[in-house]
Amino acid sequence: MTIELIAILLVLCLSVIPLFTLTGRARYAGLLILLGGAGLVLAFGLQMSQVQATRAAYESNAAERPLEIPEDGFISSRTCRACHPREYATWHASYHRTMTQVATANSVLGDFSEVSLSLHGQDVRLFQRDGKYWAEIQEETEERTQVGEHEVVMTTGSHHMQFYWYSSGNDRELGKLSFVFLLSEQRWVPADSTFLRPPNFIGSTVHGQWNLNCINCHTTHGKPGIGLEGESLKRSGIRSIETAASEFGIACEACHGPAEDHVRLNKNPLRRYALHVNQQAEDSIIQPEMLDAAKAAQICGQCHSVHLPKTNEDVRRMMAEGFAFRAGHDLLSPDSERIVVRQGMEDPAIEKAVERDPSYFATLFWPDGMVRVTGREYNGLLDSPCYQHQDAARGIMTCMSCHEMHPPRDDPRSLTSWADDQLKAGMRGDAACLQCHTDFRDNEALAAHTHHLINASGSRCYNCHMPHTTYGLLKGIRSHTVNTPSVEESVAAKRPNACNLCHLDKTLQWTAGHLQRWYGISPPPLTGEQRKIAASILWTLKGDAGLRALMAWHMGWRPAMEASRADWMPPYLGLLMTDPYDAVRYIAYHSLLKHPRYGNFKFDFVSTEERDAALKRVTKVWAASQDRKNWATGEELLTRDDGTMLKNVISSLLQQRDERPVLLNE
Repeated sequence: MTIELIAILLVLCLSVIPLFTLTGRARYAGLLILLGGAGLVLAFGLQMSQVQATRAAYESNAAERPLEIPEDGFISSRTCRACHPREYATWHASYHRTMTQVATANSVLGDFSEVSLSLHGQDVRLFQRDGKYWAEIQEETEERTQVGEHEVVMTTGSHHMQFYWYSSGNDRELGKLSFVFLLSEQRWVPADSTFLRPPNFIGSTVHGQWNLNCINCHTTHGKPGIGLEGESLKRSGIRSIETAASEFGIACEACHGPAEDHVRLNKNPLRRYALHVNQQAEDSIIQPEMLDAAKAAQICGQCHSVHLPKTNEDVRRMMAEGFAFRAGHDLLSPDSERIVVRQGMEDPAIEKAVERDPSYFATLFWPDGMVRVTGREYNGLLDSPCYQHQDAARGIMTCMSCHEMHPPRDDPRSLTSWADDQLKAGMRGDAACLQCHTDFRDNEALAAHTHHLINASGSRCYNCHMPHTTYGLLKGIRSHTVNTPSVEESVAAKRPNACNLCHLDKTLQWTAGHLQRWYGISPPPLTGEQRKIAASILWTLKGDAGLRALMAWHMGWRPAMEASRADWMPPYLGLLMTDPYDAVRYIAYHSLLKHPRYGNFKFDFVSTEERDAALKRVTKVWAASQDRKNWATGEELLTRDDGTMLKNVISSLLQQRDERPVLLNE
């Protein structure tokens, strides 16, 4: 116990003596005050003792994996709970917390009950022993094939899928299990099947990926601890791997900064009471809502962005000590160790990235620079006019305009519902935009602007200005760049426009005509196909794998199904279920399940045999339907009046498919 605590307790004890001079209710009230004060002192004493104990011994005997050791002013979320129980509870319910966890019975979601798996000729057996999780992996060496047992020690993810990391036996370096547990299907699938990667892409077994890369955004104050020889960054130059983090997962101090001083100062309840009475701001900890709006957004941007170390020295420091950014720092400062990458910027770090990988930008951005993959929302924010105007009087759009890390006490939603996207209440509707665009709170003004019925999906602000043009997590995700729909973006940038993502049955010519009549947007030159065939079908048949994935997802998106007469879609989904990309097949299948007559359809998206037969099985159900005469037909859908498909045209378009390999770097 510290000297300060002993002194406060002594004062409290001496305060007992005057109580005996009081009588009745006065003595009773005095006792209550005294006991309350003693309770606060003891609570802070226990809190500080916990900090010291954590520092001294936490995880000192952990397995061969990265350690969780608070240091450099970080003291972990465990010390926040005593004084901030509501905030702790909401954070604890979030997927930020469970992004990285030690593999235990409480964290592991996958099936480890004697499961045998095989991939690329490698056999894997998953099992439990002595309360731990193990992977028996067939390993190839230059001399022979051998089988090794590895303890599964850490997990990543708990919302959509869960990845597993095992001890490699090389210091605290982790190996990545080549299979992932897919929560939607409650099954193991190849890890590479859950990303948009070219067929036969092999990248699941790279050792050190977590230590070098994942740690930076999936933990709080992560330190890769990678020792290097001289100037070399190659594996041959690595001397040691002593990876650690102050806390696994994205915890309180990721957003509020190191809390040691805050806890030390506030162990005295009188200080806290004085701040409250005098309505003074607490300046011993970062409070994002009290920061300049741009600085507050950068707290999210430290992870939710495309970024690169600026210099080789920054690379070396990052590999040893992790990124130096702390909440409240300026992420965009010239002195920052990182550059937030935006296409077209001139910077040596970007030039070197492109030299190493000429496809670097294509894995992250659309051709016009809009972010194409999830997890990079801060880049999208920076390119939004709602942020760029920087008019403090009007207020700029930031992450916290729509999202919140801690829902209020009176929020009627469950924490489970809130945790899905951590949106503020009402932000799934127009409220997000109406905070600033108050003119459209009037229904007549809104209808005049959107040219759609008030309750239609076409009158929802975000459907037009933040469409699902970002890909990730096996689905379409809303762009975080606010922009205006145009056909030009679909022609020049090859990015779907909002109108044709809802009206899947319409052509670019149709969209261009409406945008010109309603908003005076000049149409770009269009090809014959773009004038006659529905844009979604052209993207499905001719587009690259990323476009095909978005089309597959939108054919299961309820607003698009309602706006586009969904009865014509199953054959195209069946075609996408034969796609060479595993992720496209998965998305197409799950969209198909949302269509009438296909709710019980069975399909294994990683099976080669089922892939080949998928289209025939889907079209057989479609052709046998009794109400085909009422379905949507027409040249734009490549469907004759009798419901038969224009197979020759479809085949011709398929031969024009963009087959360039696509790897979207989530």
